[in-house]
Amino acid sequence: MLPEAASLLIAPFSGAGFYDWGRDTLCVPLIPTREPEQAILQGLANYRILLDKFQEGGKFKKEYEAALGGGDDFGTSFARDYRAWVNGVGRGFKGALDPARFAFFRDRIGPQAGTLYAPRGWVSRTSKEIEETVKACRTKVSTGKATFEDYYRLALAAHHEHQPVLAAQHLQSALRLSPMDGRALLALGLVSTRLGGGETAKQRFSECMSLAPGTIWSVYAGDELQKL
Repeated sequence: MLPEAASLLIAPFSGAGFYDWGRDTLCVPLIPTREPEQAILQGLANYRILLDKFQEGGKFKKEYEAALGGGDDFGTSFARDYRAWVNGVGRGFKGALDPARFAFFRDRIGPQAGTLYAPRGWVSRTSKEIEETVKACRTKVSTGKATFEDYYRLALAAHHEHQPVLAAQHLQSALRLSPMDGRALLALGLVSTRLGGGETAKQRFSECMSLAPGTIWSVYAGDELQKL
């Protein structure tokens, strides 16, 4: 949920990371008291908490406590779970969180099936911006200059317009350029499921797990396989 052009400040202090809401800047210490990535994740967790406090009226906190209990301090508990989500589930280890916490983070924090797992920046644009992006991607396709991301964006647009056959075609084109991309394999499996191609979907999910181990995509693919 960070802005695409997020500001990052490496500041001369010792401690953990935090988010400076007033300056809209992620601040991390020059001398972290824990591993650098842990300090950064602390700052990102702090950002999500501040979003909830200042823009969502505490809705996220209430949902978190309702689903997972409110025994611990919310900030401490969420930051701990968030680090486990990124460093554990994000690296292919579903067991980094218990089932209830995994489900909560999958549904409220992680990439979503409804948008073919696209980055938030791809799906938060206005209708005009989407139209311009699709036009630019189609132009690159017609000139033979389309990249993996161009095809993926076209698949996302087709999926949004409820055109699963076209979405599948664009994903297949994307995979011809990057055949081991776990996100695209997962998305193609999802689209295949909705087209009624159960066996094809199983194949794509299995390929995702074998070709993209150690990623969140392999975890999601395993979940989808269990549903079939």
